[in-house]
Amino acid sequence: MYDIIIIGAGPAGLTAALYALRAGKSALIIEKETFGGQINDQDLIKILGINKNTFYKYKKELQEDLSE
Repeated sequence: MYDIIIIGAGPAGLTAALYALRAGKSALIIEKETFGGQINDQDLIKILGINKNTFYKYKKELQEDLSE
């Protein structure tokens, strides 16, 4: 049994899970594709005009925080 179920493991879903864990709640993340969601979409990164290394660094930091 989980306190919170999160649909999607993109930046918003991972952040929601992190806040839930910090609040002492248990969380389940459901993702149909890969961890990171749109962070892994090269075309989206190009459209937004954001350095892809920034996205990958953010993804790695979220993974580390959630694994603690």
